[in-house]
Amino acid sequence: MFEAGFRLWPLMGVLGLIGCGGAWPALDTEAIRRDGDRLAPAEGWRIVSDEGVVTFSPGTATEALVTFEGRIVRHYVGPRVQHFTEHLTYDATTVSQAELRARLSNPGAPEKTLSDGDTHDMPVWWSDSVLDTRRRRLEISGIRPGSVLETRKVHAYRDAGIGPTHFWFDASVPVERARLEVRTPPGFDLEWEAYPPDFAPQTTDGPEGRVYVWTQNGLPARKAESHADPAGNDRVRVSYRLRSWPGGAPLRSAVEVSRWAAALNLPRAVPTPVIAAKVAEILGPSPPTDPGERARRLSDWVGRKVRYVAIELGIGGWQAQPAEFTLDRLYGDCKAKASLLAAMLSAAGVPNRLALIESSRTPARYVPFLGGANFNHMVLLVDLPGGPVLVDPTVPHVPFGDVPVTDQDKDVLPLTAAGAEATRQPATSAEHNGTRLRAEQVVAADGTTTAAFDYRARGAAADDLRQTLGPRTPEARRRWTAGWVPIDNLIVDEIDTQLLSAPEARLPVDLTGRGHGRYRLVLDGDTAALRVADLLWPCFPEPSRGKRRTPAALGAARQDDVELRLTLPPGWQARVPALPVAVKTPAGEYTLTLKAEADALTVQRRCRRDANVLTAAEYGRFRKLALAARAAEGVPIVLQKGTAPSVAPSHPVGGTK
Repeated sequence: MFEAGFRLWPLMGVLGLIGCGGAWPALDTEAIRRDGDRLAPAEGWRIVSDEGVVTFSPGTATEALVTFEGRIVRHYVGPRVQHFTEHLTYDATTVSQAELRARLSNPGAPEKTLSDGDTHDMPVWWSDSVLDTRRRRLEISGIRPGSVLETRKVHAYRDAGIGPTHFWFDASVPVERARLEVRTPPGFDLEWEAYPPDFAPQTTDGPEGRVYVWTQNGLPARKAESHADPAGNDRVRVSYRLRSWPGGAPLRSAVEVSRWAAALNLPRAVPTPVIAAKVAEILGPSPPTDPGERARRLSDWVGRKVRYVAIELGIGGWQAQPAEFTLDRLYGDCKAKASLLAAMLSAAGVPNRLALIESSRTPARYVPFLGGANFNHMVLLVDLPGGPVLVDPTVPHVPFGDVPVTDQDKDVLPLTAAGAEATRQPATSAEHNGTRLRAEQVVAADGTTTAAFDYRARGAAADDLRQTLGPRTPEARRRWTAGWVPIDNLIVDEIDTQLLSAPEARLPVDLTGRGHGRYRLVLDGDTAALRVADLLWPCFPEPSRGKRRTPAALGAARQDDVELRLTLPPGWQARVPALPVAVKTPAGEYTLTLKAEADALTVQRRCRRDANVLTAAEYGRFRKLALAARAAEGVPIVLQKGTAPSVAPSHPVGGTK
């Protein structure tokens, strides 16, 4: 994938906005400490001020020059000595200045300063990526209760206008004052977006251009909500970019981005004699006449044989390496793998188009303000007689014809020489994704349990299962299966897996096996009790409390069905609550049925979630569903030795709406 390289331009400002260059200004540390006694939390940090100054200046027709100067003053209130690390991350190919320093004032001690020479500069890397991103790190030790820490950063670089820069005003600790100032010279036109939407700047015009200033005061510590948008779009922020500068303009429309990325990548995705020879070898002496089958075989080969390694130096964050180079080396990132597959499909006579997409687990629509930053991944559209099929060569565990959940509910931008508009890749339904468990659990007279199960996953659930278990040894698969089969208190002893590798057909994954309980059921005396929650995992995540602030990203729509038969020791019977429970809301559906017969208890459960992302207003529907499920599964089921009625007194839970 493009990873950090693809999002490097819009992130540059984020990484450099929290410091300020120049001489150390006067700082009334005693006043800060006095205010801290009144304003700070009982323990921890508060941000006294967070100031960023952004200055645009003329560069070239394709790039503007940007300088970030920032300064953060923090006050520490806590019982013990602290260590603090400040970072400045930058792109080594575009930066012209990167400085980081700090000043520490401890009560009753001389002021301590650390200069840029005290920093450690190192490359940023992941196990499968080589980047030209570097990180300058400053270690600050000896922070005591009452310390005032000031950090300053200067970061100057060239900006090609691929996407906006973001400045966040709130933080995980209280912020007393945050201020962003953006300076543009004459002839430079700035555009911006803010959250909340009515957060507008004060502007001042002068002979040196226009100055924009945004200010926030008294921001409380930001509390993260469960399943919140990982992009942090609900935070107090300003996103800004140049709309134009003398002789230049940024990428804005989908057509512009498509044309620009096509010029970089299409010439590198052409078939060569070497590629054509490899295609003939893969397809064999009698190639399939069906273009879909030719595409499936080639896609499977690239997905399995070409190792994912991203080398994103300079423009490599956006431009693929040549397809023949990837074939020769058998490694590459999403751009390289997609370009090689495109060249191979062209050699096999299968029409196709490279395309950009936002790879994530939340929906994505094209937003002109974001420009190229709308995307972080390259895929392929294979144009078959039945219509285009999206293929992602970086996920070999997903069968050809299926779409990874991270590529669903997204705008997809084909790359063409003339430019193209974005198309839509829809999300799959709950019927397509989910699991089915059929299990029998036997309770012995001493309370120990054994279990036999048949677990089937389909759609996105099957893809996740193949990715997790497929590469592992049989012994590791046995251990990991307990993390998938939703029987509580299960240790897997034997496991048989079916179709864990990407199948030729779009089939589910089956896991069958046997196991035993980690703990025993207490059957002392003539009565005992258990709950459905003691037998099965919850099928919905625990809902957040109070009024929801942010949208909730719950993952792909899915339906999970369970039928569990619990065989009790001879002479024991179950008294079940008056059920079934059935709850249906626009967010999904939950049903639970308990049936007692002779010495057995059968649990049937269906959990269905119909939405990937819920707005804050819609979240109440999901909370109703999740709370009803938890209430139903927490009702006691009485186990009694000897003859007993099969139905216990009713316990009202749930409902239908």
